Amino acid sequence: MSDGTTFNEFPFVGQLPKREKSKLRQVWDLINELSEIAKTEGVLVPATMAAKALNISRQRFHQLIQDRQIRVIVVQGNNYVSEKDLVAFAEVERKNGRPINPPDRWKDCIRASYEYLEENREEARAKAKKNS
Repeated sequence: MSDGTTFNEFPFVGQLPKREKSKLRQVWDLINELSEIAKTEGVLVPATMAAKALNISRQRFHQLIQDRQIRVIVVQGNNYVSEKDLVAFAEVERKNGRPINPPDRWKDCIRASYEYLEENREEARAKAKKNS
């Protein structure tokens, strides 16, 4: 692995057929790549297991990735989350429920509320003049 041992140093490799050597080389390269990443990031957890560990749906997990709240490490087309990122996210206190609406929606709601209040004020003034 990362202890300096190379793939070809193992005595049984020379006796393997070319196809088997190729498969073994791919596994060896994957193990080395994961070991190097683990040195800096900690243990790598498959994304599906990370979502289960956080007790959230896969959809919510992917949303968190898009929102850059969770960082994903892609190794040979597979998504992993580092141990330290997973722990850091789990330690953050989050509110339950749906996130609030985006600011633009709030602005629309406030504008509609003001328009409604203005309309009602005009009606109230007209009624007050009639009654006077």
